[in-house]
Amino acid sequence: FFFRSMTCHAPSSSVHPTQFTLLRHGQSTWNKAARIQGSSDLSQLTDEGREQARRAAEHLSSLGWSDAIDAVWSSPLTRARQTADIVLPSIRSPISVRLNDALREIDLYAFQGLAKDAVPDEFRDAYAAWKANPAEFEIDGHRPVVELWARAADAWRDLRAGAADLSAASALVVAHNATNQALLCTAMGLPPSAFRKVLQSNAAVSRVSFPKADSDGVVIQCINQAPESVADVVGKLKEEEGELLVISCGELALDGLGAEIAHHVVEADAATCDAIVRERLHVGRDDVTFASDDGGLTVFHGDRLIFFNQVPNR
Repeated sequence: FFFRSMTCHAPSSSVHPTQFTLLRHGQSTWNKAARIQGSSDLSQLTDEGREQARRAAEHLSSLGWSDAIDAVWSSPLTRARQTADIVLPSIRSPISVRLNDALREIDLYAFQGLAKDAVPDEFRDAYAAWKANPAEFEIDGHRPVVELWARAADAWRDLRAGAADLSAASALVVAHNATNQALLCTAMGLPPSAFRKVLQSNAAVSRVSFPKADSDGVVIQCINQAPESVADVVGKLKEEEGELLVISCGELALDGLGAEIAHHVVEADAATCDAIVRERLHVGRDDVTFASDDGGLTVFHGDRLIFFNQVPNR
């Protein structure tokens, strides 16, 4: 399978400079049941998922981001559309949701519908391969992660061109775990081997901007600002899977983080934080900037990015 591009090239100089807020859907029935969803459309939001979406809407409003949104795109899958419908009333002006099939979740073919804790014998070896090396994994004649990376690059072209057509300066994109990973990673120029290196929690928001219309240069403003608190998300991480690194951009109020997290906090200025994130994620492009706010929190678990520029009291 030939992968033609790892970046999101602008189609022409007419592409409008735009901020994109990426939102993962809230918890779905299959998330709760630990069932592999892929691009199937047989699940919907749980009550908890709806509450997560409401909290995400409140968060967008509290930051002032909702007032600036003038375009909304969503995956066509039910769980994403339901999330978009919950968030939409928080946006200042009436906006219709545009569906884009390129934003659907990763295609996992025969795996879709399988329970993660009860994989049938016929799929045991394949599932182990998927967990061990997803970028090289093949199923039913397809390489799902490589296909997803190509689709994400196409999605960026569609989104940036669509924003230009609408003269939209700020857009909301509602999609999925793997899809948002791929959007973030292709924007940063990272290959499919970066899959699972950037956490995307249910109803978490990430924000990127393309300051120049005719360039792929990108500013990463935040990654994985989740409805759960920092302590709750970090508390679910397994110690044996990696060492915790917590970076505070400037002085940080440690209240509410918990003693274990506070023990790992190191302070750094914005330039140092940018350098650490670039090195940890192996970002080689000079036109990618990680813009930390004063007091913003960045957390790595081993080589996996859990948060970038997280609001500490969430």
